[in-house]
Amino acid sequence: MRRTMLAAVAALGLAPAAADPLSVKPAGYGDFFNAAAKTARLPMRLALARCDQAGSPCVYQTSTGIYCYAVARRGPNVEEVTCILASKEGAGDWIALMNMLPAQFSPTASADERGVAVKSLLRGFGSGADGSKGQIMLRGVEYTLQIVPGMGVWLTADALPE
Repeated sequence: MRRTMLAAVAALGLAPAAADPLSVKPAGYGDFFNAAAKTARLPMRLALARCDQAGSPCVYQTSTGIYCYAVARRGPNVEEVTCILASKEGAGDWIALMNMLPAQFSPTASADERGVAVKSLLRGFGSGADGSKGQIMLRGVEYTLQIVPGMGVWLTADALPE
């Protein structure tokens, strides 16, 4: 876990912004994410758990209890990714994920802007009590970090329509 946390902190400032996830279909999001994680030297990987049909979310999971849903609502490409931390074993990967999503969904934002976004999410998240919620907009993408009672910690990147 320490290795993952150190890599995540390094990725925040050093990882190049990824290509635009909005050009990726939900069924290809895992490969897209894994390539970005490999470039950032993060050990976390997403494995496809379920991808039934066009128009429904594709579900990915890590080996540490994180589930991610890649969603296309208005067209064929990913517009939203929601990840759920369902197990404390995934805490190190969760930190990496909090740094990866802004790099993927806001690729034109600088490392400093992405760092401010993550810090703002954490400040808004506050005490971490049930119902706590942090939100921030970055380059047309809404990021939300919240505790959903009985369901874990959720992180969402949602590219809002222009």
